[in-house]
Amino acid sequence: MRRARQVKLNGILRKLRSENFEDVIDAGTSFYKYDDAPLNPLLNIIKNNKNSLNREYASYALISKMLDLESKTIKKREGGLYPNKSKNDFHRREVQKIIKVLMWIIENDESANVRAQALETIGMSSAARSEKNRLLKRIEKCIIDALSHETHEVRFWACYAAGQLKIKNALPK
Repeated sequence: MRRARQVKLNGILRKLRSENFEDVIDAGTSFYKYDDAPLNPLLNIIKNNKNSLNREYASYALISKMLDLESKTIKKREGGLYPNKSKNDFHRREVQKIIKVLMWIIENDESANVRAQALETIGMSSAARSEKNRLLKRIEKCIIDALSHETHEVRFWACYAAGQLKIKNALPK
């Protein structure tokens, strides 16, 4: 069973790297079924693939991966049991890795669609919302800078992210 699941996941990752429009969209939107998928192949597509559609849908696939990791990060004692600290730390580091990649995309990607997708994804992050997050100032700056981007898609999703993360500095003075 596990082997068959891995074969399917490899097929989805292959489609996500494909140049076929339908394959890329299908792979990006079906990735949510594989919350146990490794993070690095997605990050590799985002950072190294020349095709903006591949990068956009890899960013889209990060939503399910990020939300899954966030749900596994236990923030307090539940049911009388103490959470496994090493697993918690691992999940937290993986979420921070995703957030850093999303900020890199927002600041550096030449495609407005890829930047917009990264802004939507970061806006959905409960870790990015956390006031204790060391990255909070960098996240806020990244989103506020995107509010003045030349394309309306990026500005729209920057507004969305600013609203979701309740960034008060994004409000007009």
